[in-house]
Amino acid sequence: MTSCPRSSPQQLTRAEVETIKEMVTSDEYRHVPTGTLAILAQRRGKVYASPTTWYRLMRIYKWRRPRLRVHPSKPKVGIRASSPNEIWHVDTTLVRLLTGTRAYVYAIIDNFSRRILAWKVSATFDTGITSKLLHIAIGGLVNEKPTLLVDRGVDNYNSAVDELVDSGILNRLLAQTDISFSNSLIETW
Repeated sequence: MTSCPRSSPQQLTRAEVETIKEMVTSDEYRHVPTGTLAILAQRRGKVYASPTTWYRLMRIYKWRRPRLRVHPSKPKVGIRASSPNEIWHVDTTLVRLLTGTRAYVYAIIDNFSRRILAWKVSATFDTGITSKLLHIAIGGLVNEKPTLLVDRGVDNYNSAVDELVDSGILNRLLAQTDISFSNSLIETW
């Protein structure tokens, strides 16, 4: 007479153990903690076993939970020039001083060298300052036609700047409209 293994009514069946294995190793449930997974299986009527049993089976059979971490996408590298005077960034920044007054900082920066080509600090906002700074920066150019990267400010879209663009000395691109890049290089300065 051969002996058969003893079984008890509380013992998990092979199908229940396979269900636990599928849920533990599934990518679908990788975000759910193991203890919560045991309760979820009970609520869905798949397996009625305590979280302790789940942990014990994982330890015995050496099942590993999927640990694929979802990282945010890496920031993309901003627009890059391959030579000096290829791309210029222009912006005006308002600085509030401790005295309660305001100062407006106007600047033009070269993308390739990160050099400040022209700048000015003013106590008032003046749309004509940008075109004056552009004339200063253009003064040193020889057979070069830089692309001007600007935002939507009125200091960058006015008749004086439009005149320079229309003359063919400069090209103008609107950040995040004409191109997908922002004007962050000058913003960080």
